[in-house]
Amino acid sequence: MSYARQLFDQMHKPRVFLWNTLIKAYVKNGIFTEAAFVYRQMHLLGVRPDQFTYTFVVKACAELPELWAGSAVLAHVVKYGLEFVAMVRTELILMFAKFGELGMADFLFETMVDRDLIAWNAFIAACVQNGNAGKALALFRQMDVAGIKPDAVSVVSAFSACGQLGCLENGEEIYGS
Repeated sequence: MSYARQLFDQMHKPRVFLWNTLIKAYVKNGIFTEAAFVYRQMHLLGVRPDQFTYTFVVKACAELPELWAGSAVLAHVVKYGLEFVAMVRTELILMFAKFGELGMADFLFETMVDRDLIAWNAFIAACVQNGNAGKALALFRQMDVAGIKPDAVSVVSAFSACGQLGCLENGEEIYGS
C-alpha cells in the first residue's frame, strides 16, 4: 500500500476513479483509518465524490471505533444528493446497524425507494445481529409481498431469527417454502 500511495501522490490532479481505487484498496487491506483520511483529503481538495466513493468510505467508517465519522459521511452523502442510491444506502444501513443504531438503520431502510435483494438481506441480517429477530422475520415475510424472491442469504438470516426466537414452526414454514 505504501508504494501505491507513493504513486498516487505523484499524480497531478487524480480523477475520482483513482481516489476511489485508493480508498477501496485501503478498505480491502483493512486499513480503515487511512481510507477515511484519504476521503477527507479528497473532500478538502474539492474532488467531487461519487456513489462508489461512498460505498467504500462507509465500509471504512463501519470499521472505525466510533460512529461520528460515519455520521459526518452521511451528511456528505446527503449534500451530494446520493442518499437514494441503493448501494450507498445499503452500506449506511449496515454501518448504523453495526454500531447498534437499529433505529437509524430502520429509518434508512423504510425510506428507501428502490429496495433490492441486497438491501433486504442487509437489513434482515442487521435485525438478527441486533437481537430483533421478530422484526427480521416480519421483514422476511414482507419480501414476498414486495415481490422480492429470497435467496440463500435471506433464508439463513430467517433461520437465525427463528433460532433466536425458539420458533421451530416458523423455521419449518420457511424450509417448506
